[in-house]
Amino acid sequence: MFKAVQVTSPEMKEEFCLLAGPSANRPDSLDDSNADAHWMLIDNEGIAARCSLWWSDVPSYQNHQVGLIGHYAARNGTAAIELLRMSCRELKKKGCTIAIGPMDGSTWKTYRLVTKTDGDLPFFLEPNTPLEWADHFRQDGFEPLAHYISRIVDLDRRDLKEEELELEKKRYQQLTQRISELGISIRQLDLTRIDEELNRICGLSTRSFRRNFLYTQISEKEFLKQYAKVISYIQPELVLLAEHGDRLVGIMFTLPDVMQSQLGGSIDQVILKTLAVDPEYQGHKIGSFLCKAIYDKAQKLGYQRAINALMIQENRSTRFNSNEGYILREYTLFAKKLEREA
Repeated sequence: MFKAVQVTSPEMKEEFCLLAGPSANRPDSLDDSNADAHWMLIDNEGIAARCSLWWSDVPSYQNHQVGLIGHYAARNGTAAIELLRMSCRELKKKGCTIAIGPMDGSTWKTYRLVTKTDGDLPFFLEPNTPLEWADHFRQDGFEPLAHYISRIVDLDRRDLKEEELELEKKRYQQLTQRISELGISIRQLDLTRIDEELNRICGLSTRSFRRNFLYTQISEKEFLKQYAKVISYIQPELVLLAEHGDRLVGIMFTLPDVMQSQLGGSIDQVILKTLAVDPEYQGHKIGSFLCKAIYDKAQKLGYQRAINALMIQENRSTRFNSNEGYILREYTLFAKKLEREA
């Protein structure tokens, strides 16, 4: 038997965070989440499952009133199903017509579940979740809403034949010439003025992602707060900025996979975290160029592999490199329609 408890006190927040998950593992992260409610299921062994709910400030989806389930973690399937059913009841009471999850409030935060893996170790900033968590959502009637993939590319391109390598080099040369003819310059991130650089990256990202699936606006303050968490890991040569005069028109934000060192290995791969192109400059292959340029730069710096991380299928960023490398991991965001209360 489980007891459902709404989290309201500092002590309860501490208990909430005792059950490890990909997010909300510290009480202060709950305070910063803007969630409308936090719930946990308790049994005689302690906390068995937990999640947070959002219904006030949520993404738009079709004609639905969206409710979000995030900060998700469960010790076993029985507790998971009970938690999800209770969460859907709570969201229905608030007028929601669809529950989406797991998502920690927006796509700027942690969301999605791993649904397929080749067995490789998790990479830095990846939502590393047990495969059975996806079964929890399926068993409660949730269906896939969106699919995502991470691809890994060998930078020495051993997967290509000699003639294919020559064709790749020719395409990169053509892209380089095209970018130059457009008057676009490429430079690396300047860490000596990191605040100014991140302010510009924030502006470009919000312009570029505005039409993305389940997009919500983010404040500059919140954007900078999120990027502050990775500043110490930045290798400036791996962050490429495309500029047309004084205007930032493209960004490729890449990080070393520091998870490799945290797991006791050496760092030999990079993570392509964010690719953004100004909507007014789309169609000029700036994104394709930045992908090729960062592969070239990373290889020259001694890295062996690049991970194109967490791309929604059919997204432009997927098409930029859809045939390169192999799929490392697949992820799913789930949804369940909720009947209106009579």
